[in-house]
Amino acid sequence: MLYFAVQAPDSAKVSSVTFMAGTTNLGTDSTLADGFKVFLDASAFPAGALQLSATATSPCGQTTKTVTVQLGPPVLPPSVTWT
Repeated sequence: MLYFAVQAPDSAKVSSVTFMAGTTNLGTDSTLADGFKVFLDASAFPAGALQLSATATSPCGQTTKTVTVQLGPPVLPPSVTWT
């Protein structure tokens, strides 16, 4: 589970932020009081490059920023053998 958050230079002018992982809409956050964020379950996506995008909406229009992250294979806890 990842925490995907953005901080706008002037957050007071931003009314909402929509978060995307590739073509999957992760949701829209319009609560400025606790910052603009969503949670991302990385296990729902295949290993490899994944584009994360955030689109901020304000009275002046929309601005989108995108970053590419590399997802690795799931990390499993070590197995324990009791003897």
